[in-house]
Amino acid sequence: MKIAILDDHPAMRKGIMSILTDAIENVEIFELINSKELFELMQSKGIDLLLLDISLKNENGFDVLEKIRSITKTLKVLMVSALSEDFYAYKSIKAGAQGFLSKESASDDLLTAIKVIQKGKKYINPSIALDLIEMGHEDALDKLSERESQILIALGKGESISSIAEKYFLSPKTISTYRTRLLSKLNLKSNADLVLFCLNNNLL
Repeated sequence: MKIAILDDHPAMRKGIMSILTDAIENVEIFELINSKELFELMQSKGIDLLLLDISLKNENGFDVLEKIRSITKTLKVLMVSALSEDFYAYKSIKAGAQGFLSKESASDDLLTAIKVIQKGKKYINPSIALDLIEMGHEDALDKLSERESQILIALGKGESISSIAEKYFLSPKTISTYRTRLLSKLNLKSNADLVLFCLNNNLL
């Protein structure tokens, strides 16, 4: 397994590298400090997983991710950051990453994230997922109508109100009403919560 760590903080790279080397057999790890090195590596050797810091010196991790996705859809990317977990977890998934992990997370969380992503699933920090689980969402899901479930998934995928309205031959106002109803039924507050809810319940 080939893993690249793109982070401009040497101590962070070394720490992650140590964790992965001790826990994963037959792993080859590459330390990178900028996207130029990343794309050269992708072209010369190829990698299976990228741990990508959002806040890079003179670069933005999301811009790097966008360029990666313009080249390949198959490279698995785990965004890492010390920034706000709930907002950046949502933004990372929407931007095409397979997961998000706070830099303050325990080493076990990092290894779990990698295992989940390698299985083809999405990963979000347990502290965020726990908030969703504790709201009793499984029971709430059973109470949704088929149309509500369809619109929930569409919103979870980041589709706009207007595009959803066009898809189901409904007015934007009706879709907005569905959205308000879903937030109430699921005890959520925002579109970001809807996305995380869908991820947590394997709806996407």
